[in-house]
Amino acid sequence: MCLKSILTSFIILLFSFSFAQIVIPDFAKRGDIPEPLYQEFMSNFRLAVAQKTRTAVTVGEFVSAGMASSLDPKFTKIIAKNEGAQYALSGEIRQIYGDPYSISMLIAEVDSNRHSDIITRQFVADSINLLVDLLANEISQFVDPINALAAGNAGIYISSEPVGAKVYIDGVEIGLSPLVDVLMLEPKTYIIELRKQGYLAEKRQVDLKNGITELLNLELTAINGGTIQVDSQPSAKIVLDGHDIGFSPYSFQALPGEHSLELVRLGFEFVALPVSVREFRVTIIEQKLKPISKFMIFWDLLDKQLVYFDGKLQIKPFLLEPSVGIHQIEIRREGKSSTFEIDLAVAGVYYLDFAKQTASIYNFD
Repeated sequence: MCLKSILTSFIILLFSFSFAQIVIPDFAKRGDIPEPLYQEFMSNFRLAVAQKTRTAVTVGEFVSAGMASSLDPKFTKIIAKNEGAQYALSGEIRQIYGDPYSISMLIAEVDSNRHSDIITRQFVADSINLLVDLLANEISQFVDPINALAAGNAGIYISSEPVGAKVYIDGVEIGLSPLVDVLMLEPKTYIIELRKQGYLAEKRQVDLKNGITELLNLELTAINGGTIQVDSQPSAKIVLDGHDIGFSPYSFQALPGEHSLELVRLGFEFVALPVSVREFRVTIIEQKLKPISKFMIFWDLLDKQLVYFDGKLQIKPFLLEPSVGIHQIEIRREGKSSTFEIDLAVAGVYYLDFAKQTASIYNFD
């Protein structure tokens, strides 16, 4: 065992004297995830969560691969129950085509109805430490939310109809409504949001003043829905029922029932899929897009970036029928320019990676 692994195990064990436990099983891997990168993330993430929450972190001895990647609050709570822990995470790490990688995770508490939204972040290989710190902070805020807010002498009491809604203050989840106690916070303006499964979220801006306690009661409007998680190779625009949603990989809420989902990317065939959404369930869509030509090169659109292929400005993010051989690529962005060469050795479909300054074969079969 390497020194780093021994140190990680020792520190996690050190925190095992605290009352609560957090189970972080080995997340699922989808796509080409290098094993060293995966092990580095999982080890550092568990260590960071233990340090920031001062809570014992375990891997979990009885966690199946399906449970570990479920991204479902019910199954995530089962992980915690089976391990005798208070909290558990489920998640997966994906790679669509080349960088960036993407990670999705969810944390749930076994003794309450609390669970986070699906947390999704993109990252590159050399940003593991930044990613670990960011995600560990989010887990810490979930485990001990009150400490994330500055204390003061301005009070607020929050309730809702119906009860049992998640209460967020400036994006930090602090508990379920009605709050047992009056919160004493720093005097300033806060954004209060209440969320409850089956109801529309309600959001209010509240100005808390020195020495005054505000009473906030919100009535929630009933509605039902589930989550759609979309991953595609390469990344594409997501359109649901005619409305632009974002770009894959992406997770978002949708009403239960039948929907029409479209994946759109210039240079690739249009994809339309029927999607069935169930209440409080995650529907996962994975799709590999088919290029419009068997000999082409494509790249990702970046804001304010100009791409020149053999000296010619490219308006679209792809080029059909480039010739076999050496080509010069020039990238201009914000007054800066960089140039590199690529070798298209044989006819095929290539992905142009600006970060690596390479063109690699895209396998769409």
